[in-house]
Amino acid sequence: MRKHEIKNKNTKELEKILSDNKLKTGVDIDKLKCKEKFNITCTVCNFEFSNSLDNMRNTNNYCKVCSYAKTITEKFNYHSKDHNIINYEYSESLNPELTGKKGKPRHGAVATIVHKTCGTEIKHELHLLKSIFTESHVGNGMRLLRCDFCSGIEELNKIELEITRLKKSNLIESAKEIWGDKTKIKATNGGYIVSTPSLEGIYPNNEIPVQSIMPKNVKGRIKGQLEEEFISEKMLSKLINEDKTLIHKTEKLIEEARLYGAEIKNIAYIPPKNNRLYQGSSQKTKYRKQGEYYTISTASGNTSSLKTPFRLRETLFGRKEIRRSQTLLLCILKELFPYNEDGDPVIWEENNRKILENNWEIDIRGSNLIKENNGLMFEYQGHQSHLECIKTITRDKKKIEISKKLGYILIVINRFKKECVTAATEATLRAIKKHEMHHKISPLINKKIQIENIDRDYKSSIERKIREVYDAAKNIEKRYKHKILSEKKSFIKNEVLQYKCGNCGSNNSIEAKHFITKNTVYCPNCQHQKNSEYACNRRAEEYKSQLKNIWNEIDENIKSQIIEKPKSSTIKCPQCDKEVKFTGDKNALSKWILHFSKFLCPYCLNKGKIIFTNEAGLKQCIKAEKKCKKIMSELSFGDPEKWYNHIEFDNEKNEVILTIECNNGHISKHPPRKWTQILNSKKRNIIDSYCSHCHEISHGSSYDDGVHLERLKKFHPSAYFIHERRNGFFRASCGEHSKIGEFDFEHPEFHIDPHILGHRFRKYSRGETSFCYMCSLEFSWQLPGGKKTMSSINLRLKHRAAFIADMLGEHSIENASLRKTKNLYEEDVTSSETIIFQCHDVNHPTIKTTFNNLFNRHKPGYCKICLAKVFVSRFSDLTNKY
Repeated sequence: MRKHEIKNKNTKELEKILSDNKLKTGVDIDKLKCKEKFNITCTVCNFEFSNSLDNMRNTNNYCKVCSYAKTITEKFNYHSKDHNIINYEYSESLNPELTGKKGKPRHGAVATIVHKTCGTEIKHELHLLKSIFTESHVGNGMRLLRCDFCSGIEELNKIELEITRLKKSNLIESAKEIWGDKTKIKATNGGYIVSTPSLEGIYPNNEIPVQSIMPKNVKGRIKGQLEEEFISEKMLSKLINEDKTLIHKTEKLIEEARLYGAEIKNIAYIPPKNNRLYQGSSQKTKYRKQGEYYTISTASGNTSSLKTPFRLRETLFGRKEIRRSQTLLLCILKELFPYNEDGDPVIWEENNRKILENNWEIDIRGSNLIKENNGLMFEYQGHQSHLECIKTITRDKKKIEISKKLGYILIVINRFKKECVTAATEATLRAIKKHEMHHKISPLINKKIQIENIDRDYKSSIERKIREVYDAAKNIEKRYKHKILSEKKSFIKNEVLQYKCGNCGSNNSIEAKHFITKNTVYCPNCQHQKNSEYACNRRAEEYKSQLKNIWNEIDENIKSQIIEKPKSSTIKCPQCDKEVKFTGDKNALSKWILHFSKFLCPYCLNKGKIIFTNEAGLKQCIKAEKKCKKIMSELSFGDPEKWYNHIEFDNEKNEVILTIECNNGHISKHPPRKWTQILNSKKRNIIDSYCSHCHEISHGSSYDDGVHLERLKKFHPSAYFIHERRNGFFRASCGEHSKIGEFDFEHPEFHIDPHILGHRFRKYSRGETSFCYMCSLEFSWQLPGGKKTMSSINLRLKHRAAFIADMLGEHSIENASLRKTKNLYEEDVTSSETIIFQCHDVNHPTIKTTFNNLFNRHKPGYCKICLAKVFVSRFSDLTNKY
């Protein structure tokens, strides 16, 4: 009875616990023992778990899911203002024991959340909502509660506001102003639908007149048609600004061309590669570089081919050699000083050599201006020699000193930085103001100068100078019966003209100024022949008087060479075919003949044996005789007794070089010591070949450095090694130079792998590949690989600095440099390693970049401030070199 009562008591207690906590079980409660575990299901969240009666008596939280969910729900509903959790249920996908996924909570449930504003229900994992009331994750948690319905309405409102804003934007008006009234633009979400007319194909050969792109006469887009293209607001603004810039640059170019008597005719545009917004208006196969091209009609009436703005300015619109700066200065002075102190017109002189001693030239002089000081004189220092040549600098200083001593007023005008009338006028006024006698000069300056008058006078002066030269050349043509072959109807003094000589009928070229000033009677061929005959007769008389009776005994071959060649030339021995140069005074050859009573070759003395020579290296040649004979005997090459016909002396290395040709026609040059090493080489003896060109030595063999150098010279004839191998690589230079304006640079050095050199030596010929980066760029070959060094990169940067500095008229690039941010003392540099470079202007900020970005043609490639001064945004817009 007791046991039964206990059992009934336990049954009632368990039923009460299950009922109070909304739990249920499918087992018979009466048969359960106190410590026996049984399965229980939560009616709230449907979570199944197992437990015993004893455990349930000792705890108040029976369902772990509900216990966790109630806490989260209470806190969430307290913190969230716009959302409420109305329900939750257990999800087996969150149980790692069932899914095998780690990191999921065992008590995880999915909550049903109601958005109070619109009543939309959202479902999310319950444990993720904990971040709503965790201070450090409030933002992340709230993003989970985004209502798609409300967000959709909000997005539509945003789109309507954006379209309204784009319609009110001034971009539509700007686009029609730049591309014409036929342009169609429709505002849409995120941008515009744009349709523009194109100038492409309207004109023959795409020769589009420049007036067609000006706002007042615009008919379409030179860069190609945009047909129903979707373009973002930022891109449309960029396209409009690009064309505005193009119009501004063209207007400026038209004005500059006018000053040189030229006229801009047509314009064409080359688009970037693979860009749908730029179709272009010229033949893509003809020009490689992107950008605008122009044709001009020069002052002489010729029409140029399409050229870039930079090239047009570089050639001065067809007048490259004209002394434009001095002419411009004279036109400015005429406007500044129209009258002298007496009210009379000023008389101006150019290139006067009668004022100062030593026949020194004064560029410009107002002869009746400030007469008490013998006129007002101006010296224009526009050439680089005025800054670098010591002789020129000394002469300029003496000009100033003599002028002060004599009481003359000499004003020095430095080189104009810009060929602009306004800027040149301001520079002239500054120079006058700085002069110590400016109190005498300033009252005579015209206070109402007109820039238009200077422009007009400048153009007419150029045309007048061209006409004067042409007329003078025609007078010389008639006087001496020459015939000018050039089709030009005008010339500048420094231009080269072709003419046919009226005496001998040969075609010649000469600068126009020399053709005029020298009153060309004889062409160079006639004059050379005349001078040569006179020189031969004079030399024959001199030798006859010096040698007397010995002269008649000299071999006729030698005698003819002595007469026909100057005394500093070489004499070729008729027996050994060696050329001999007699060093010393002019009479060295005469003394030599007098000493031996006849001409004797210093190499063979006409007998085949070296006895005496006054050349450096005689002792080394005599010492090398036995070795050379032995080498030639062992190689079975030629007559060892005539070994002297196969040697030469290297003055730089101070050693004898023996030249031998193998049976296959390969020529090898080595000093005797190296030939001895080759003959004693086991590997050479095994393959029975002593010519480095005939057979390849197996891998691991060591060629002499001279062999590698000869192979390298196949691709770079002037190449040389900077030092011997390091880690198996040679450090070499191609020995070539690049001339950039007044700056002269040697091509950067490079590292070379001997194995790669040998492979290319056998596979390629010269003209197919290159080891030098600059040579590859110049000849449009494939760029070489290999190690990069800081010194070579620094030299490439100097090339770019010189290119920009020359365009800007600056004379120093010493400040252009670069350095690494890490591994400062290592010479090698990787493509992605960070470097810092400074342009040639130290006032500009430094730029932090990598090697890849610095020399990437799509990146700026140089200081953006400097590039802006030459009206480009990338260095590759100027040139693909360097």
